[in-house]
Amino acid sequence: MSLTLLIDLDDTLLPDSTEKFLPAYLEALSRHLEDLAPPKKIVETLYWATQKALDEPRIDTTIAQRFDSRFYPALGTTAAAEKDRVDDFYARVFPTLAPVSTPNPAAVELVSTAIQKGHRVAIATQPVYPAAATLGRMRWAGLDPQAFPFEIISSFENFHFGKPHPAFLLELLAQIGWPETG
Repeated sequence: MSLTLLIDLDDTLLPDSTEKFLPAYLEALSRHLEDLAPPKKIVETLYWATQKALDEPRIDTTIAQRFDSRFYPALGTTAAAEKDRVDDFYARVFPTLAPVSTPNPAAVELVSTAIQKGHRVAIATQPVYPAAATLGRMRWAGLDPQAFPFEIISSFENFHFGKPHPAFLLELLAQIGWPETG
């Protein structure tokens, strides 16, 4: 059986991400959606909806589904109605936030060495961001998901549980098929 490394993104592969990245992200996203509500209300609603999605885990709904069912209605809209605009944010605006992230030079070396040695690597970050954000931030860390064979990359679309819920780890291990059988 090969070694499986579970690596976090925030404050590990991307140092200071909570301190620097999060405020810039919230400001950019709230400005992008400011016709729905004042930026302060958008940020407060985002925090509230995220916390509720994490605090009320259910196996039958992803974190994204629970988030969407609270965030958008609180702003008087729906996820479907805002899909194109949110997609535009992650395609056009989100990449401009790269300079506020500080890559960890050892991150690429760690992941490359682990893979060269035949180890499995999973990105086990808190699944509170959409995949577009997580994948973009991995690129900023020098870890383009298309260049590395990650077992899984956690995001709010593909997880039902977040940290520190014990089921997060169980779900992650189940999704990567660990322990290997055979």
